[in-house]
Amino acid sequence: MAINDPTYFIGGCNVGVYNSATLVIEPFAAWLWNGSSGGDIINLTTTLYPDMRNIGLNGVDVNPNGQGNMCPDGCYDIYMIYNPTTQDVGFICSLSGSWGGVRAPSGYTWYRKLMYGVLVYGRQLAANHTANWPMPTVMLSTPILITEIKQASTNWITLDLSKYTPENSRYAWYRIVCLNSPVNAYLAPTASTQYAKLVSYNQLGVFGGLGCRIQGGQLGYAQMFNGGEMDIYLDGWSQTEVS
Repeated sequence: MAINDPTYFIGGCNVGVYNSATLVIEPFAAWLWNGSSGGDIINLTTTLYPDMRNIGLNGVDVNPNGQGNMCPDGCYDIYMIYNPTTQDVGFICSLSGSWGGVRAPSGYTWYRKLMYGVLVYGRQLAANHTANWPMPTVMLSTPILITEIKQASTNWITLDLSKYTPENSRYAWYRIVCLNSPVNAYLAPTASTQYAKLVSYNQLGVFGGLGCRIQGGQLGYAQMFNGGEMDIYLDGWSQTEVS
């Protein structure tokens, strides 16, 4: 690859949760696309604090709750954007999984979707710890309860992670709580034991850091085929490069 065409380059990306409403993004460089087939490396030179209560630049593209209010719960993609006329760099968060659906500020025609999901849960940003950039693993400081399975069955329970994980997540990390009597259970990327992971066999207690692939549509599956009760929490996710 020629040095003046480092497509997909991203270096030093560091995005995090600053407080319950704002992110912190430290300086880094990335290749941005110019809306067609070209692009260039763009440098962010100052630390920015995008606010999920803002609408537009360094905020969210759409907020039905109105300017100054926290945006609705969901997992937002974050786009690095650039105005080639003013040479300003910024960011915008969106529930749209593709650039074509983003309502970008006027003049910001260059873009790059980052490999980081901005999770709003309970009307605030979910605190997390992130490692393994640039293909990060995001671990939530407080796990989110996904479902409670009260009765053993051969049926598979669908785990809809679409509101909790970004669209380019490929791996979910779970925390399993086995209650009342010993539990036998699977996690799987499909409603089948073909690729299932045995997460508990005749066990009680809490089991964390259990990873399993997510299928298209951000769906996972679980089956408690013996036992009293099993609560499933989302601990976090791992991401691939953006689509």
